[in-house]
Amino acid sequence: MYTIKLMNEFLHGAIWVYEDGIVSSWEKIDNDVVLKELNKKTMQLYSSYYEFDSHGEACWFNKELEKSTKLEMLDLIAKINARLNEINNNDFIVEDLETERLHNL
Repeated sequence: MYTIKLMNEFLHGAIWVYEDGIVSSWEKIDNDVVLKELNKKTMQLYSSYYEFDSHGEACWFNKELEKSTKLEMLDLIAKINARLNEINNNDFIVEDLETERLHNL
């Protein structure tokens, strides 16, 4: 059984596919045009929070920018969840680790 975890990461996007607890790939998710575009948007937005050679650090995470764009990210995550629900035939489960985290910012 596959598990789809939603959790943002630099240069990756929110969608992570796991099979038997191991990061994997799966055509059903990887080749879905809607999911690919939404994941790309989450990756671009989340990655924009990182600043290099800024604030006296090699890599600095801009928490204020994340807070100011949280509604945009929440909308993207909601769209990803909706699309996953559309294509799910009980062949995967979704673990959304972003929505609550974002609401708590």
